[in-house]
Amino acid sequence: MNDNINLCEILKDCPRGTNFWSKIHGNVFFEEILNDDKIAIKVVAYNKYGQRNTVCFSSKGYFDERYDNAEVILVPSKTQQDWSKWKCPKPKFDPKTLKPFDKVLARIKYGMWYADFISLPIVELNPVLCVMGDKDFDTIIPYNDDTKHLLGTTEEAPEYYRYWED
Repeated sequence: MNDNINLCEILKDCPRGTNFWSKIHGNVFFEEILNDDKIAIKVVAYNKYGQRNTVCFSSKGYFDERYDNAEVILVPSKTQQDWSKWKCPKPKFDPKTLKPFDKVLARIKYGMWYADFISLPIVELNPVLCVMGDKDFDTIIPYNDDTKHLLGTTEEAPEYYRYWED
């Protein structure tokens, strides 16, 4: 099932924040792959008080690889523990990558898409996305060849741009 796995290879394209299961910590979130043979995978766990803790695992998913017959404790999920059946989620567009004057399509949830420009950088604490127009849009995507057909419609954006879905 998880014999001879190399999680560094499996997780190399994994988006940061992907949820996994640790048999010790419960839900953990992928942070990064480290350049270390013994401690290869860094995840973040939150305790019941909401405190963030960094936890590291070996490339085989062990907490400590020094022991013979150790058990893999980093697995895809509580119910699916076989890495050979796990598929890396496709990354989603991050609206925080947009810069002032970038062309965008903007809309109020499920409404019509309007053409606009980014005015101010998007800040995590600002729930209203800041565009140059005078509407308070809650959804924006870049205006490009993949999205230009949406202008004036209420169609759903291509999957890659749906950052609002999990």
